[in-house]
Amino acid sequence: MSNSGLRLMLVKVSADNGKKFRLFFPISLNVFRELLDSFVDLTSLVCVFTPKTPKKSSHLSVRAVRELLRSLIILLGTINDDGPYDLINVDADNVTVKIKIR
Repeated sequence: MSNSGLRLMLVKVSADNGKKFRLFFPISLNVFRELLDSFVDLTSLVCVFTPKTPKKSSHLSVRAVRELLRSLIILLGTINDDGPYDLINVDADNVTVKIKIR
């Protein structure tokens, strides 16, 4: 258990299709939450200029995206220091995606 309070989100994407491709990206959880908060602010600004009812051809409205981002911020805020979390661990067609919080 870490006493520093620094929570990292580790994103790892790897593909094995003859050539090995690996992408490992650590980001602080606090920085990621601030980035999401900035996106919520931007979507709030966009909501001022968009109609409240989306067109039938659009699948996802800007307001729905804003609410999803707010929910994600709340979800990330509930993560405590009990231990490392594996948020995503998917293997499909020689591609592996893992997202961990340590």
